[in-house]
Amino acid sequence: MSETGTVVARQDRMVDVRLTATEGCAHCGACAPDDDAMMMTGVVDRLGAAVGDIVTVDFDPAARGRLTALAYVPPVAGLILGYVAGFLLGRLLGADADAIGAIGALAGGVVLLATVRPAAAALASRSGYRPQVRAIISRSGRPSRPGPPDGGQSEPE
Repeated sequence: MSETGTVVARQDRMVDVRLTATEGCAHCGACAPDDDAMMMTGVVDRLGAAVGDIVTVDFDPAARGRLTALAYVPPVAGLILGYVAGFLLGRLLGADADAIGAIGALAGGVVLLATVRPAAAALASRSGYRPQVRAIISRSGRPSRPGPPDGGQSEPE
């Protein structure tokens, strides 16, 4: 998906872009509402856009859902599997099955969370999972061709 907007902030190789809300904004979730527009933060910029430039931003709205699923599904599965394993172990040992199940749930959730977190961070840093500036449509405050700084209004000598 591609959208066009204006760069409003820059830090290192990342920019924040103010986009005009379109019909796709209602279900995408990649931006945050900002008055009558949408704000996309953390856009990777390898082209050198400056504040005020009009840019085209490419992003995959489904990427956010994949990362969210990766962040939540394995730890929840770890909780469930840990509880079941602890419960069965508790019954086998003749101990309080619910208490052992709770301990197993915590252990399973923590182990899978610790395993998934680095993988999710590595995946999020890939270019396909981050919005990117694909083109600079116009540069603000900089002439597109060489000329006098006053826009050609200087008096001839």
